[in-house]
Amino acid sequence: MGAVLLLCPLLAACTAALAAPVRAVAYRVVEVETRSDWTHVTVEGLVISSYELVEESDAPGLRVEVGDGEIGVGKRQYDTTLVRVRINGYLVFVAEESEVGIEKGDLEYTTVRIYGVEDGVEVLVWSFTNSGVVPGSGGLNPRCSEVSRRLFENFKGRVIVVRSRRAPKLVLAFYYPWYGNPQGSSHRWLHWNTPPGVSYEEIAAATDYPLLGPYDSWDERVVRSHIEMAKAAGIDGFICS
Repeated sequence: MGAVLLLCPLLAACTAALAAPVRAVAYRVVEVETRSDWTHVTVEGLVISSYELVEESDAPGLRVEVGDGEIGVGKRQYDTTLVRVRINGYLVFVAEESEVGIEKGDLEYTTVRIYGVEDGVEVLVWSFTNSGVVPGSGGLNPRCSEVSRRLFENFKGRVIVVRSRRAPKLVLAFYYPWYGNPQGSSHRWLHWNTPPGVSYEEIAAATDYPLLGPYDSWDERVVRSHIEMAKAAGIDGFICS
């Protein structure tokens, strides 16, 4: 019942939006590199399944916080040790472009990179760097850019394109908001079965592996991503229990 109460306000707010046809593209592999003593990155439509710290895990006072669409890195003040975080997830486009924003400390730079995979080789598709100071920003130094869906159209093995369709009748889908994982808002495995039957690579109790991996139904950003995918597939609403 609690999960249903969580979903209902979202569905009520998105009822009109569900009726609008969209075209969505999903893609994964994002990297954040920074030498600033702190940075906060937002990537519109990014749904994260896992991440790893790939460089300088011993930076002084290092703190890394990752949630869908957001990556935060903090270190000891004035520290410029290079830190790189690699994110495995999906970038879901519901428009032609998604916005990427970077806030950072006054020192050094932060770079966001998005990669494609071609014949097993990673190819840099898009990159954006925020360096220096933005006057009058109160020390946040915000800068933003946009990444185009069209950049990923040649990566057929990794891009998922869902073309919208409009059915003559109302199309509803059963949606079960029962699931949880230790890294999500539930802080534990729920309904995915329990380890070793579930992992971030496979789920023994599931016929198909979810596009977002073993997601957490209590995460509002996951629910919003599911709504966008439903819109792209021509679904008008959910039946929840």
